[in-house]
Amino acid sequence: MNVLITGHTGFIGSCLWKTIENKNYITKIFGISTNKWFETLDLIGSQKFDIIYHLAASMSEDLFINPQLTMNILDMYKKWESKSFIHTSSISIDLKVPSFYSLSKKISEDLCSFYVNKYNINACSIRIPSVYGPEMKSKTIIDKFIRASLKDEDIVLYGRGERKQWFGYVKDVATILELAGKQSLRGVFLYPCHHITMKKLAEIIIEILSSKSKIKYVDKNDIIYNKSNYELLPFKEQYGLEGGIKDYARWIEKENNKC
Repeated sequence: MNVLITGHTGFIGSCLWKTIENKNYITKIFGISTNKWFETLDLIGSQKFDIIYHLAASMSEDLFINPQLTMNILDMYKKWESKSFIHTSSISIDLKVPSFYSLSKKISEDLCSFYVNKYNINACSIRIPSVYGPEMKSKTIIDKFIRASLKDEDIVLYGRGERKQWFGYVKDVATILELAGKQSLRGVFLYPCHHITMKKLAEIIIEILSSKSKIKYVDKNDIIYNKSNYELLPFKEQYGLEGGIKDYARWIEKENNKC
């Protein structure tokens, strides 16, 4: 099988590439970098791919870049008569106060669903949570908690720490995306991630790392999410929350020892 990954140099895309590159069912992997997607699309138009993982996305406030790219790739996918199209969307769509990025992802989801119904193709959108793990450039809350715990520093929580957030370990996300690509999925799915309060997350990290860190509370409003009614993907994570925390903490310690 030939596989196309858009955004293959990004955090999740690069991990997905490593996950599938040595699999015996893969003949060729082709990647499109996020900053050169439109130029590269013209170059690959004559090629054919069996599975397309569409991870590339712009974080700008231009509402139409992400939907336009998604539609262009869907048009190629339809022409190639490929077997599977996986579009990575975002759990941030469920924020009560959405961003330009989450709105652009919702439009891209609707485009995928439109193409499924109009052209009878296999295409799905998977709402990805807050992803953490090795090689992460932007520091998420789970990264901050782990690094504070490794140094026995206080973990700061806003309000009472009751805000819930979805998390997924990057190696689990890559594996589940690979599994999804081998299926004939249609519609919008939620990644089977861990929905946990900040207080519980901090307690788990402190316990796993045998840290002397204390939880400190400060006043600030919590971020509120709407309830999502989409179906969970029928796959199980290999690492899970606690396994992912342990694996990532080991990676951080190795990186610190290099300094």
